[in-house]
Amino acid sequence: MWKLTAATKVPIFSWADPETLDQGTKLQIVNLANLPFAFHHVALMADAHVGYGMPIGGILASKDYLVPNAVGVDIGCGMVAVVTNLKKEEFFTKRENIGVEIFTSVPVGFKKHKAEQKHELFARLPDLPLIGQELKNIKTQMGTLGGGNHFIDILYDSNSRVWLMVHSGSRHLGHSIAGFYHKKAVEFSHENFKEYPDNELAALAVESELGQEYLTYMKFAQQYAFFNRQRMLEIIKRIIDSHFPHIKYEQEINIHHNFANLEEHFGQKVWVHRKGAISANKDEWGIIPGSMGTHSHITNGFGNPDSFNSASHGSGREIGRREAKRKFNMQDVEGDLAAKDVKLYKASNAGAIEEFTRSYKNIESIIELQKDLVTTKFKLFPMLVVIG
Repeated sequence: MWKLTAATKVPIFSWADPETLDQGTKLQIVNLANLPFAFHHVALMADAHVGYGMPIGGILASKDYLVPNAVGVDIGCGMVAVVTNLKKEEFFTKRENIGVEIFTSVPVGFKKHKAEQKHELFARLPDLPLIGQELKNIKTQMGTLGGGNHFIDILYDSNSRVWLMVHSGSRHLGHSIAGFYHKKAVEFSHENFKEYPDNELAALAVESELGQEYLTYMKFAQQYAFFNRQRMLEIIKRIIDSHFPHIKYEQEINIHHNFANLEEHFGQKVWVHRKGAISANKDEWGIIPGSMGTHSHITNGFGNPDSFNSASHGSGREIGRREAKRKFNMQDVEGDLAAKDVKLYKASNAGAIEEFTRSYKNIESIIELQKDLVTTKFKLFPMLVVIG
C-alpha cells in the first residue's frame, strides 16, 4: 500500500501502484480526498481506473453526506457465484448445448423478457415517483444480463468442480436513480458549500428529504440487483439440471461492488461508498473476476481498516472501450479464447472486442497488490462465457 503525497484534506491510501495510474485517475482521487466531508482518508483499490467523478475502485467514507457518483451509475452491480458437485469432464460433454440454451434463455444486451416477471420484491415497491416511471423496466428486466462488462461464466476449480458465475446489476433502474439524484446533488452542493472540488462528486445531506429519498432508492436498487443475479442463476440452474439431474449446488456467494453502506470505522458510524470495490471484512467471502477468458478468484477478507475493509472488484481496465475497438478485432478475441478452450456466446462483435482480455490488467498482479486485503480460497478457470 502506498500513501500518496498530494496536499489533500484527508490522506490517500492506494493499493494501485502510483507509477501505473493515469493522470485522470490521479486527479479524481485528489478531488475525492478534498471533499469537505471526506472522513479519515480515502482509499484506492489495485484495479483503479477513471470513472464518472470518482475512480472505479475508489472508497469514500462520510458521516453526513451521500455522493451518487461515488456509488455509481449501476447501483448494486455485483457478482453471484455457486459451486456444484459436477466435474468439468462431465460438463464438457454438454457444453455447447448448455451454452446455446443459456444464451437463448437469459436476455442479454438491450433485450428484456417479453412478459412481466413475477417476484416477491414487487410487492414492496417504494412509493416514490421514479419507481412508477421505471415499473415496466423493473418487471421485464428482472433476470436479464445487460451489456458492457456484464457476463455469465461457467468455470472449474483445482478440484475440477464446476462453478456458475454471473456479473450484473440493477439494469436501467440504477441508471435512472443515479442520473436524477446526481442533478439534485449538484444543486444542493452549489447552495451549501462555498468551494467544491468537482461537480461530478456532488453530494446530498443524508438527513435531508432528498438524501432520504436517494437512500431509499439506492437500497431498493441493491435489492433488485441482488435478485436479478439470483433470477439468472435460477434460469441457468434449470438448464443444467435438465442435462445433469444428479447435480447439487453448494456454497452460494452474492455480493455488490457499487454501493454505500453505514458501517463503523475508526470509532465512527460512517457511510462507506464502494464504487467498483467489494466489502472484505474478516473471513467475508468475495468474488474477484478476471477478464474474459482469464481466471477468477473466490476470496476471504482480512478486514484491513486502511481499506475500510474493502478489496478490488476485478482486474480493472487497462485501456478504454473505444481504444480496444481500434486496437483489436474478433480474430484476436476468437484466437485467444480458442487457445484457452473457452466457448464464447455474445450479443455483438463490438461488445466482445471491448471485453477482450488485453483490454484489462493482469488479474494475478492485482491479487498480489492486495494480499493484505484478501486471500484466495479458490482459483476458477473459465470454460464458457456469455456476454452482452
